[in-house]
Amino acid sequence: MKERVLDQLRVITDWLPGVPVPENSMMHQLAVELKMEPAQLIKNAARAQELILHEYGNFSLGTIDSFMHRVIRTFAHDLQLPVNFEVELETDLLLRKAIDLVLTGAGSDDTLTRLLMGFIEQKAEEEKSWQIETDHFRTSQKMIF
Repeated sequence: MKERVLDQLRVITDWLPGVPVPENSMMHQLAVELKMEPAQLIKNAARAQELILHEYGNFSLGTIDSFMHRVIRTFAHDLQLPVNFEVELETDLLLRKAIDLVLTGAGSDDTLTRLLMGFIEQKAEEEKSWQIETDHFRTSQKMIF
């Protein structure tokens, strides 16, 4: 990832003055977003490239996911998470696990049991399948997205 940043900075700093900047280029997007003339952007890119190369050992890039993982790991104890917690990025798998946990709680939690039994009875009256996992899964997906 560091190389991609440096490559893009190199592309910008090597741009010849007076040559039009293509609208689909990173340079054009940056100039528009930063409300900056290409000449100023080239100058800033050269300075950034110089600073990065002089402090390359301190230059670090990461994804938002890895940053959030570090933050959560820092506060794992405060959040009462197990020390060896895992981050699950597969939403469907996570939803199915959560639904299984809820359904496993039926029988030991009276309120949950009554709620689930009422839902199953309603489905039976409507002559629909009494298997509620799919309904819960679809509803959960709608709530997330």
